[in-house]
Amino acid sequence: MSQKEDENLNHEFVRVVTFGGLIGNLMSGGTGIGAILQIPLSKGLSKMLPNAISESVLEIHAAPADVLKAAVAILEHAGRIVAESPPDNAAITAIVMSGFLKANPVLIQLKIQHVGDISTRVVIRGMAKKALIKLRVEEKAVNHIVTLLTQAFPGQGGEKV
Repeated sequence: MSQKEDENLNHEFVRVVTFGGLIGNLMSGGTGIGAILQIPLSKGLSKMLPNAISESVLEIHAAPADVLKAAVAILEHAGRIVAESPPDNAAITAIVMSGFLKANPVLIQLKIQHVGDISTRVVIRGMAKKALIKLRVEEKAVNHIVTLLTQAFPGQGGEKV
């Protein structure tokens, strides 16, 4: 995992923890100051927690441009795109919320590679912060994106490699 990816994941983790703390504090009759004080603590915690990574490879019998267009639409609907590379080196990075109540940020990377005449290989990689309880949110998010991609190309392959 690159430093930029780790920073994106840490930033999203801090956003979720701070927002949750603010809502909880306000609902319990507090002023919201506790959530603001929580920011430095959550930043430190996000750097200490190890990352969990899940990866899946999918082969689709379609042109890379079509797969790229579908992947961008799927990731825009599922989350927020944070980085996109030029079409010749197709890679997309997005933050997708996963897990119980969609409360865990997962950094999803899609790499699209041209294989053969009309075949495209898609590498889907999910990264999330590990918790004390194994939630496997990164695995669930990757499987969800794989399902959406295979549904976008019915009858054109979409088998896991």
